[in-house]
Amino acid sequence: MDKLEFIRIAPTYYYAGIVTAVRHSVGYFTIDTLRGSFVVSEGDETYLEQDDMIKLALDKLEAEGAISKVSDPFGDALYKTTDLFEHVIERTVADTSGPFFKNKTANDHNGWMCRALSKVNEHYRVLGVAPEDFASELPDEWAPIKINLNEPTVQEAVRQLQEATTAVEQDNGYAATYPHERDQVVQDLKGGLDKLKSDAVSIGWLRRTVNALKTASFRFANTMKGQMIDGALAAVKDVIKQHIGSALEGLWSLFS
Repeated sequence: MDKLEFIRIAPTYYYAGIVTAVRHSVGYFTIDTLRGSFVVSEGDETYLEQDDMIKLALDKLEAEGAISKVSDPFGDALYKTTDLFEHVIERTVADTSGPFFKNKTANDHNGWMCRALSKVNEHYRVLGVAPEDFASELPDEWAPIKINLNEPTVQEAVRQLQEATTAVEQDNGYAATYPHERDQVVQDLKGGLDKLKSDAVSIGWLRRTVNALKTASFRFANTMKGQMIDGALAAVKDVIKQHIGSALEGLWSLFS
């Protein structure tokens, strides 16, 4: 992993870690409280150790209305979750490709998150990352991006994605074996399809669509449905390459 890719991805893990730590908190908390949430008894490693990424996550949550902040000229800032917290983190909780969902799925008392954060911190040091590296903002991945519905690549992506979505949704074996995964995949495929049928998409929805197709491709590998899904994935990526342009440059790693 190079430094640029790390800067794009790493804050997501701190965001997910802080969401995990404060989701069921009562009352106010401080940054030191957060750090204490991920210290295991057999060691003294502080998993939320990078101040800049903690600040990025807290600033994002505050800007989204998920937490409130009480500042003090000498003492630590105090934070508290708001009534909007669960609504704000809904996408984070539901994203099957994200660290929050994987940590919850691992079901090992946040061990998965601790190990992931430890590796994030290790890469931070090895790559020589500095706070100023996070100063430039990446494009808003949920900002609408206009597309031309008459473009052949868009029409082909809609056609193939429709076929793949129908195939996945109607597969009873998938629904019986992996019901929760299947529901999330179908939801994201339908959402992506709706956006491609409209006059605007977003990098966020394209990311969710690509990840859903990748998940389905893995489940249906070496089958006719798998080939259909792979075809839809290639068609969606053609739309990304030909129609998103410079808006995608800062977020290309989301599709790797």
